[in-house]
Amino acid sequence: MRNALAPLTLLAIFLFAGCGGTAATTATQSGGGTTPTVTGKITVSGTNVLRDGTPWVMHGAQIIAFVAPPAAQTTYFLAAYQHYSTAELLALQSWGANAVRFQVSQPGLDPQNALFNAAFLTQIQGAVTYARSIGLNVIVCVQDEVQSGETSPAMVPNAATVRVWQELAPLFNADTGIMYEILNEPYLTPSTQNWATWQTAMSTVIAAIRATGSTNAMIADGLSYAQILTGAPAPTDALNQVIYAEHPYFEGTTTELPATWAANWGTFAATEPVMITEWSTTTTNYCDANTPTAALGLLQYIAAHNLGLNGNAYDNPGSVTIGNYATLGSIVQDFNGTPTTFLGTGAACGGVGFGPGKLIQNYYKTGSVATVLQ
Repeated sequence: MRNALAPLTLLAIFLFAGCGGTAATTATQSGGGTTPTVTGKITVSGTNVLRDGTPWVMHGAQIIAFVAPPAAQTTYFLAAYQHYSTAELLALQSWGANAVRFQVSQPGLDPQNALFNAAFLTQIQGAVTYARSIGLNVIVCVQDEVQSGETSPAMVPNAATVRVWQELAPLFNADTGIMYEILNEPYLTPSTQNWATWQTAMSTVIAAIRATGSTNAMIADGLSYAQILTGAPAPTDALNQVIYAEHPYFEGTTTELPATWAANWGTFAATEPVMITEWSTTTTNYCDANTPTAALGLLQYIAAHNLGLNGNAYDNPGSVTIGNYATLGSIVQDFNGTPTTFLGTGAACGGVGFGPGKLIQNYYKTGSVATVLQ
């Protein structure tokens, strides 16, 4: 496996942009200078997510290579980091994606944490910049979990989350094609008190990011590991550019039902801007004989509601037996981007190559969800 984590140089970015890169051009000012003109700008209007002023549906995939800094990487996160290259992003784009979601480590990017790594920050900056240079929209999502190197995971955004965004935002504020997902999967259980705690925490981070000069769209994950959005109060944002994130993983038989999707987040999405920023079928969470049919139904539900989707994950090789990776139910089954499937040999819970990758890839490439399992 090759490792191409070295940051892009400014020369490389300039040369690539001159050969078809679509992230930005420049406009000459009357005073003789230039200012960046961003293409792929993401904004929010009502329930709609817009790209350059036009309603946009995200067809994305997740990259887990930067979930942990080098000193804390283990198992499949280490494998993803070692495999990462710019070629991987090009392959993801050819898979049908128009966006990529980078999960990044909170302890690895917090300057007050012993795991802080300035070179790691530079690597992330290079990956995000390259993704934009080839025309992908980007979500940068801060993650603070055990796999991120954290010893005390944050239940909601905290002071360390603020410090991380004060490092990240100035690097990307000039490009509004990049969205900021404040903290992955806050895990408080929904209640009036916990929603109030969530609202205060999200609002605090948003204010800190805005103080850096950012106008980028923000993404706020719901509670119960982003499973629940119903009941979420609006975080305070002076620019009113907040999107809500849902992760509709199957956790049992009831979570495979449309009535549950509607109750947990679907009805909420009728009045608020919502994206599915992470989803796949996972044996680790729950899987039964109905999971393939439920996955097809969920994709049809997502598409019918015009909600953006990120598949989990493009560097999740389900056929690589590292820890419990072979049974996670990723969207790909190898580092070549071969999609997982619900058909053929091994197409059962826990089988290598089992998952919704083929359904998602077909949806991205054709614009419509298949009517039968793939």
